[in-house]
Amino acid sequence: MPFYFDRQDPMDPTGDISHPRNTQLLGYLDSLMNATAIPGSGSSGFSSKGDAGDRQQIQTAVFDYTRIVNLTDTSPTTGNTISYSLGSLVVPSVFRFATSGSTI
Repeated sequence: MPFYFDRQDPMDPTGDISHPRNTQLLGYLDSLMNATAIPGSGSSGFSSKGDAGDRQQIQTAVFDYTRIVNLTDTSPTTGNTISYSLGSLVVPSVFRFATSGSTI
């Protein structure tokens, strides 16, 4: 499974995060963070670090960070400047996690 988030609307708090591909990736991250151990690390994993709401808040923050990175693509391969957001404004995401039913 390729690991990338899709972006659509920087001014919609639910649009990007409810995109089917993004929801699938957030579900995958949620399952990893709720696992009892991180494979190969010898660690107890994130499940022992706070409650599910804390872990989901971290996931939402990571998702929003990916939305604000590279707001304008100035890739030399395209020769174009493609902007995701006018004025570099992006509203925070609001997401309902399926595992707990909580809204972050």
